Amino acid sequence: MGKWNLYDQNGNKLNEIGIRGLPLQEEKYHLVVEIWTINDKNEILITQRDKDKPFGLLWKCTGGSMSAGDSSIEGAVRKLYEETGLKANKNDLEKVGRTFMDQSIYDIYVYRYNFDLADVCLQEGEIVAVQ
Repeated sequence: MGKWNLYDQNGNKLNEIGIRGLPLQEEKYHLVVEIWTINDKNEILITQRDKDKPFGLLWKCTGGSMSAGDSSIEGAVRKLYEETGLKANKNDLEKVGRTFMDQSIYDIYVYRYNFDLADVCLQEGEIVAVQ
């Protein structure tokens, strides 16, 4: 059972925890990150979700919901490694935006890295393909 830190409508962290799968109270949000890994040819690494996950077989940038205790940048580094095997430091990621959708706050990062698809390690049960 995943736990999330909760945030207010201005993106301020509250002293409250939410549980994945349970509805959030109105005007409470959880944090999600997206990492756009871009090589020197301006190609963006995308991953395909496992068919058994919500939005199965959808192609997306790396990312997902942050666990309770993760900061946005720490969670972005963790998600990148978990889903792709690519190791980045916090200083390697540039935050380029924040947007709100439904009850999620999306922090968007760019990671400039000359990836080789052969070096990407897929997270079993999460990711089935990359391009």
